[in-house]
Amino acid sequence: MVKFDVFVGNIEFSVTDELLVTIFSEVGRVLDIRMKQEAGRPAGHNCLVIDRSTLLSLYTSCEFKGY
Repeated sequence: MVKFDVFVGNIEFSVTDELLVTIFSEVGRVLDIRMKQEAGRPAGHNCLVIDRSTLLSLYTSCEFKGY
């Protein structure tokens, strides 16, 4: 299986990894998530590890909090 790392930026500090997985699972399969931390708090960006079909679904359409 081919895996892709997708950078997700401009994330509010209150967003948890569980919420990101829930949101992106609506589009496809999330294999892993790498939450970034700076000084003990979320950094506002993360990397999701997804499969090819999920990548294609994200490419065609994805909305997060109106964006």
